Amino acid sequence: MGEKRFLLPFTDSLDAHAIDHALYFARASQAVLVALGLIVTPAERSSQTDIRPEHIQQVKDFLEMVYFKADLHHVPLERIEQYTQNAHMSILSTAHKQDCQGILLVFSEKEARYRFLQEAEIKKLRQSNEHSLYILSLPGTKRKAGVKNFLSNWGSGRDTL
Repeated sequence: MGEKRFLLPFTDSLDAHAIDHALYFARASQAVLVALGLIVTPAERSSQTDIRPEHIQQVKDFLEMVYFKADLHHVPLERIEQYTQNAHMSILSTAHKQDCQGILLVFSEKEARYRFLQEAEIKKLRQSNEHSLYILSLPGTKRKAGVKNFLSNWGSGRDTL
C-alpha cells in the first residue's frame, strides 16, 4: 500500500475554517489531500454554457484556497476540477481512481450542517458503503460569549476580546 490519501469533495459553500480542519487532519495523518471541485451540470442540459458562472468561480476559488493553505501548512495536495451530472457518483469514482483511504466530510456544529456538499449528496455518501467516511467536526464558536463579555465590560478598562 502506498501513501495515505484523503478526498475532500466540494460542490458549494466555501469555508476557509473547514478547509483548515481538513488540512490539519491530512497533515496529522501524514496524508495527501485530494481536493475535488465538482461543477454540477443540470441533467436535462449537457452544455457547459447552462452552468451559472458564479458556481464555476466558487469551485475555482475553493481549489485555489486549498492550494494556498496546503502550501502554507506544508500539506501534500492534488487538485481536480470536474464537470458532472451526478456528484455522488463522481465523488465515489474519484475516490476509487485516486486510491483514497477515505472521504472527508466537514460538519459545522454551529450551523448544524455539513460544509462543501448539499445534504442530498451527504445522505447518498452516508448510505453508500464503498468508501470510509471521515467526519470532521468544526467546533461551535465562543465568539458570541466573547462579544457579550466585551460589551458588558465596555469602558471598565477590561474591554478586550
